[in-house]
Formats: sequence, structure tokens, C-alpha cells
Amino acid sequence: MTSVRESLRMLSSEHRDVLRTKLVDDRRPAAEWHALLAPLHDLDVRADAARSRAGKQLLWLYVAGIALILASLFVAPIAALALLVLFAIPIVALHLQRGRLKRLDLADAALGLALPLLPLLAEDAADDAPLELALDLRGPTVDAKRTGEGEPYARGAYHRIVDTFFADPFLHARIRFADGAHVRLAVVEHVRRSRKVKRNPRGKTKIKVKSKRRIQLDVSVAFPARNYVAVAAPTGALPPTDRERVTVRDGATVVAERRVVKSAGAGGAIDSGHLVDLLARAYGRVEPVRRKKL
Repeated sequence: MTSVRESLRMLSSEHRDVLRTKLVDDRRPAAEWHALLAPLHDLDVRADAARSRAGKQLLWLYVAGIALILASLFVAPIAALALLVLFAIPIVALHLQRGRLKRLDLADAALGLALPLLPLLAEDAADDAPLELALDLRGPTVDAKRTGEGEPYARGAYHRIVDTFFADPFLHARIRFADGAHVRLAVVEHVRRSRKVKRNPRGKTKIKVKSKRRIQLDVSVAFPARNYVAVAAPTGALPPTDRERVTVRDGATVVAERRVVKSAGAGGAIDSGHLVDLLARAYGRVEPVRRKKL
């Protein structure tokens, strides 16, 4: 918890505003974004570690407290009461600490995806082009991102299953590269959370909640016609994509790439390499215009 307090003391008023709203939406030079996001990521990592430690300490206190209190009941009931008070104080304190740390929690997917991309975008950005970046750090399963709920159904041993659906468009970025290309990045996490209910042979009800997610990553690059011309995709030479569209409009060749990644759980880290692959594939669908020598 001490390291968390140190990280909090180092934050600026802008950082604290982000912690309060858990939303980022601004435009600034790509190189300056790191100064805003890196301290928030560091705080999030420390807070997650502190919350995990507090959880382990709570488990130990519950197990040790119950065992000692039950044992002392048969020897000295008054001692059992004293032990109850003795264990209750740190247990309450740890629950309060976990609550405070939970309020500092930021979505791992958004920060973990944005930070590795910043050096790449900064290196290729035009000198006078800021990076427009919008991040939603609230996590994918807050009520505001709930899109619907399915009808109850039964499957296997579970007599009632209800699916709740969420859509989390947590990253959107726009920037102009030094070669004149306009780049747009967008990531949406779709979550299906299933609440499953069953009864065991003894008649006891058991509830299980599982989540599955589908991450949709989109990269769109508008290449100016004066610098680039579209070419056919070389077979097997480019990173894979789930959908590709190449169009020519308004004096530009627009290459749109999409990849969909599926996994269990919700809100975990996403490899930034997916966006880098799609960007590389978009550049593989064009080639520089060959200028005629005078």
C-alpha cells in the first residue's frame, strides 16, 4: 500500500481527473501521451498487486480465525470472544483497503494496448500532426456498456442460464503520418457474461458466472494518391486478416483491415502486435508512386 501512496503523490491534477472519470479524450503530440499514460499504468499495476496481497491476507485471517475461535470455544469461551474481536479488526481494515484500491482500478486492456503503440506512432507521425486518442478505462462490464440480456435457457446440468451482453469501444485513435497517410485505429471488446444455476444431488443451489469475449480490432489507412497506388495482395506474404477492404475515393486509396480475437474472461491484456500486424498489412496493399525522371 505504501508504493500505491507514493504513486498517488506523484500524480498531477490531470492524472487525478482521469482516475476520477476513467476517461481520456484529447489530442496532443504522440510523444507527450506517454507522460500522461505511463504513471497511470504504473499506479494500476501497484494497486492490482496490493489488492492481490490484501486478498491473500484476508484468506489467511479467515482460515486462522475460524480455526482458533472454534478450538477456543471448547476451552475458554471468553477467549473465543476476544479472538473474534482480535481477528475482526484487521479483516475489516483489509476489506476497506481493497475497496479503496478497487476504486483506483483502470482497464488493463486499454492501457496495455495503448502504451506500446505510442513509440511507433510518435516515430512515424508528421511533425505538425497531433495524436487524437480516446480511451475508456472503466472496464468492459460496467452497466453503461450493457447492450442486452438474453432469455433464460437450460443446458446440461444447468437448469437456468442467462446471458448478458456488453460492448466496450475502449480505444480510438487518429493520426497523420509523415508520408501523408491518415491512420485510424479502433478496438471494441464484446463480452458475453453467462450466469449459470444448477442444483446438486443434495438440493443445494450452485451459481457459476463465466465470461467470453470477442475483441474486434480495426485499422484504416487513407493513402494519398500522389504518394501511393493500390496493388494486389501478395499470397501469404502479409499478416492474416479477418476482413479487408480497399477502395479509392477523394484522391486517396483507403485500406481497411479487421482482425477478431476470441478468448475467455473479460478485460484482460491484449497484444498490441495485432494492430501493428494490421497496419503492416495495410501498407502491404500499396506501393509508392514511381516518379518520372525529368
